[in-house]
Amino acid sequence: MINFKILILAGLVVTATACTAETDTKLFTHMTPLNNRQIAVHRHNGPDAVVSVDGELTVDGKPVALNQAQKELVTRYFAGARTLRDDGLATGLAGASTALTAISSVVTGLASGEPDKIGDAVEAKAAKVEAQAENLCRDLGKLAETQDALTATLPEFKPYALIEEKEIEDCRHG
Repeated sequence: MINFKILILAGLVVTATACTAETDTKLFTHMTPLNNRQIAVHRHNGPDAVVSVDGELTVDGKPVALNQAQKELVTRYFAGARTLRDDGLATGLAGASTALTAISSVVTGLASGEPDKIGDAVEAKAAKVEAQAENLCRDLGKLAETQDALTATLPEFKPYALIEEKEIEDCRHG
């Protein structure tokens, strides 16, 4: 049977990776790619932080002084956020492809009088979505580890540390 939770998760990630509005919930999806070199990290009721591929961090447009270890963590955070975004998009595309296959299979199966064949193609596509979703959950866990290391050494980043263990567990067991 198709795991519709994975399809919904994929759709939410694709939608949320482009999210710029503040919401009342604490979600890890408050990141917006600005360009190929910078990602804005949003916080609730406060200014954005911008992390760069080069390990630079600005908060409210002002550069934050970083030591080498902190720069490396910011660089790793940027890379992790991009990987999460890319895998989120891939998961969303796989989910959309599965939905199209499901619709096509239903129409074809019913039109041909062979409804028993409807599930085969859909199941194969659904397996790909599940694999993509596993990547997504792994990425989220790695980004959370980097986020936590960054906040431990850089208190200025703490308001931007929105990934909680609950999101990671929900992703893995959702």
